[in-house]
Amino acid sequence: MENFKGYVYTIFSGVLLAAAAIFTALQWGNMSDITAFGPLVRVPTIWLVLASAAGGLLAYWLIRLLARGARILAKVRAARRADERKSSPAEPAAKEPAPARAPDKP
Repeated sequence: MENFKGYVYTIFSGVLLAAAAIFTALQWGNMSDITAFGPLVRVPTIWLVLASAAGGLLAYWLIRLLARGARILAKVRAARRADERKSSPAEPAAKEPAPARAPDKP
């Protein structure tokens, strides 16, 4: 079953990569009109495609970095809790019994 999964993943990712390459190649000579809170600017569409791809990779990297940091913090928190359990006394201190009456009343 693992062999089949490997072929499916490889073929699927290859088809997606080929589609992205074809899409990028087809945009080579086209121009786009964009505005970013200012005047209208004409830029080659290939730059928009490449910037979008770079932004997607950056977002993926940042999400993985965030997840890794959260995992590290969870491990540190768990280690601190385990350390606190080790250092705490085995038997809790005995509490004094509550007085039968208030100390200022006879």
